[in-house]
Amino acid sequence: MRRRWVLTLVAFLFAVAVAAGGLLALDRSSRGPSGDTLLVSAGARLPDDVDPVRLDPVGPPAPAPSSAGGLANAQALREAFAALAALTAQPPESESEPTAGGEPADSPAEAPAPAPTPAPATGDLLDAIAMCESGMNPLAYNPAGYYGAFQFALGTWAGLGYTGDPRDYPYSVQKQAAAQLQAKSGWAPWPHCASKLGLL
Repeated sequence: MRRRWVLTLVAFLFAVAVAAGGLLALDRSSRGPSGDTLLVSAGARLPDDVDPVRLDPVGPPAPAPSSAGGLANAQALREAFAALAALTAQPPESESEPTAGGEPADSPAEAPAPAPTPAPATGDLLDAIAMCESGMNPLAYNPAGYYGAFQFALGTWAGLGYTGDPRDYPYSVQKQAAAQLQAKSGWAPWPHCASKLGLL
C-alpha cells in the first residue's frame, strides 16, 4: 500500500516538473537575446538597433521556437496524468490486521493431518491369537484334539513339516509354525479368536 502511494507521488511530481519545463520554455521564447523582456512604453525612444516593428535588435531573424518541445512536454504531461489516474483507480491492497504489538497478524497455519495409525505387525497379532486360544501357554491341551499355544491339530502340525506333538516345542517354534500357517491360509485356522480380534 505504501509503495503504491510513493509511486503516485513520484508520477505527480514528474508531471509538475514537465509542466514547469513547458512554461519556462515559453517564457524564454518571449525574451530578447540579452534575456530581458522587451516592453516599450508609449512615447519612449527606441535604440537605433531596435526595429520598432519587431521590438528586438536588428539582425538576422531568430529562429521561431520549435513546437516539437511543447508537443513532447504536453504528451509527457498527458502520460503522467494517465499513469496517475490508473494508479489511483486500483483497489487498495488487502493487509493483515495488526496485532497488539503493531505487527500484521499471520494467517493461521493449517494443522498437519494426523499420521495414520500403523497396522499391528503379524507377530503381534499372532501373540494376540495365542492369548485368545490358550493364554499363550505352549503346553495347553484341548480334549477335542488341539495342542499348544496356537491349538494346532496334529495333522495341521505335520503338514507344516513338524513331527511329534506341538507341546514338545517352545513357544517361539510354535509361533513360527503359526506364522507359516497364517501366510498360507490367512486367519481362517483360528475363526473364533480371529473374529473376536476383528481379523475376519
